[in-house]
Amino acid sequence: MSSPSAQLRKHEELAQIRAALRQLPVEQQVLLELHYWHDLDAPALAEVFGITSGAIRVRLLRARRALRDRLGTAIASGAFEDPLTGSLHEAELDGELEA
Repeated sequence: MSSPSAQLRKHEELAQIRAALRQLPVEQQVLLELHYWHDLDAPALAEVFGITSGAIRVRLLRARRALRDRLGTAIASGAFEDPLTGSLHEAELDGELEA
């Protein structure tokens, strides 16, 4: 069981991540969701999007960069260690990103 301050910090991180995700183009949102929440790898995503695995890898890289850019000051200040592989995946497991 985590402390109330840890729970509050996690809630604030998730709110910032949700807000940043909403600023991305829909295609990037869907790509990140399918990759991180539904565990689709590049070949599976390539099939879904009808493009090559290499193109998917580039799009994932760009989507992650775009999300990090939107999170900007929170990451620079050290509020998150890695919002994509840490908080996002943890939030998905907890069912907290459904909004």
